[in-house]
Amino acid sequence: MKRGSIIPEIPVQQYIGEKKNIPVWFNVFPAVEGHNADFTLYEDDGETHDYKKDIFGKTKMKYISANDFVNFTVVTKDERGWSPNKNRNFGIKIHLDKAPKYVSIDSIKFRQTGPDKTDKITKSKAAAWSWDKLTGICKITWQENVSTTTVTVKR
Repeated sequence: MKRGSIIPEIPVQQYIGEKKNIPVWFNVFPAVEGHNADFTLYEDDGETHDYKKDIFGKTKMKYISANDFVNFTVVTKDERGWSPNKNRNFGIKIHLDKAPKYVSIDSIKFRQTGPDKTDKITKSKAAAWSWDKLTGICKITWQENVSTTTVTVKR
């Protein structure tokens, strides 16, 4: 994967709407220090032609890569007649060279958990993070909200 990328991922479905309230994962591949990346997630109901009437939702996000941390921020939500379930969870998979020292959401640190807590992100309202030494992936999950959210991974 290209350094400096944000790539969305959702679980496989046999048809649109098979799984309600499915989580969205964002794979983040940090680049060199000082690099910034932006990404906009476009969503609609996936079933009708309402998108032709400009009924959709967008979520803008960005990340900043520094020498000792990575910041991932969900910046703005633009809901134009459509919005996802308010209880949906977000997750990010930050691909790193070494284990993080800590992870915080909106400046509040929280404890590392086992991968089982971050793999099933639709089950929990609490934020969680885990580190997989074999893959070099730090998984972080939290419940989506309407305000700006900043996740900081201290390297």
